[in-house]
Amino acid sequence: MAMKSLERAPAVRDVDGVDEESSDDSEGEMDRVGASLEAYSDRALLAVVRHGFAHYMGIPNLQVKHLPVSWPKDDEAWLTDSVTSTKLVRFLWEESHTHSDNHEGLCKIWTYIHEKGALFSPSAEKALKVISEEHLRERVIEKYHSLQKALWPAGHIPSMRVSAVASATASAQRLGEPGDPPPLTKGVRQSRQLGKLEVRERKFKALPDDSKYKTDAYKTALIQQLMSEDENERDAEGKLTGCFLMRPWMWASDKRNMFIADVDAQQDPELPKRYTKRVCGPIGKAGLPWIQKVEHRARRWMVSPQWLVDPANQQFDVPAFVIDNEKKCVKIEKREYAAKKKIKLDEKVSKKVKAKGKGKGKAKAVEEAQPVTSSSKAVAEKDGNESSDFE
Repeated sequence: MAMKSLERAPAVRDVDGVDEESSDDSEGEMDRVGASLEAYSDRALLAVVRHGFAHYMGIPNLQVKHLPVSWPKDDEAWLTDSVTSTKLVRFLWEESHTHSDNHEGLCKIWTYIHEKGALFSPSAEKALKVISEEHLRERVIEKYHSLQKALWPAGHIPSMRVSAVASATASAQRLGEPGDPPPLTKGVRQSRQLGKLEVRERKFKALPDDSKYKTDAYKTALIQQLMSEDENERDAEGKLTGCFLMRPWMWASDKRNMFIADVDAQQDPELPKRYTKRVCGPIGKAGLPWIQKVEHRARRWMVSPQWLVDPANQQFDVPAFVIDNEKKCVKIEKREYAAKKKIKLDEKVSKKVKAKGKGKGKAKAVEEAQPVTSSSKAVAEKDGNESSDFE
């Protein structure tokens, strides 16, 4: 079945997911991923994959009756290609694709497809240019698994191995097992985190001025490394769906999640060029990220106390991961919130004075007065020499 292409559909919101990616880098990355996903299900590319298997096994097509099911014995001569005299590829069908002999054969096939596939099928040239190495490898491995399944009913795989191969193919969870999706590269993960951060920064600015969350204290949670890493969603057969799977942080506190949810609920002031649908997934099990810059590390209010007291997570309860500043956070929140209320009150007084046309000297004094700002710099000045973790 052909895979659906990316759709411009509203995203699904979650406490740790935003509506869309933005920024030039993230948009460029999403364009490449979208084009690669479309190429993944391209019919011409599928034909090239089938040809690659048949070509290297020296058979006319991939019907079960033509598939070579036996591995050459030690005293048997290995069959070779009549034109190139190179050894034909054979597979140990009862083994996974990670078996050294199977892996070697699959490497030959996907290298051939990548380098010479367009010569066999010019109509597949466009798909071969845009498909990523990750997706091309997946496509070849998926074909290997489908050939495995076709051989089971014919009895070519020993019965004792059928259930093991089927189980591993359908539900592998670790790298190197049959059917396991390759992990996202560091660049892709960072690009998605950056896109999520930029959207949330715009939405944070769009918060109402009287919102209790629009403070520098809460803004410290908007750090790229503290954004969750969205994964590629896959269907029951392990195929990419074109959606992102949101994996909220397990370590996040309710207070942090409420802040993120309030920010995500805001309308993005800028309309993004591309929408990527997100679906809510299970909570991620990753620990707190180590961040080099101290001012970017997680504050204690962001981390769930219940998660942190778990013996398995106590290794993160150190300044290298968590900054102790709960009291300062409360102080800064109250001061900034009070400063905003004072500014609003001064503005109302100024408007009333102007409307009545009285007390010009007083109105002038109000206009010239410098109100207390809500920046962390102002708070630091008010505290004297006391440093702030929220700058």
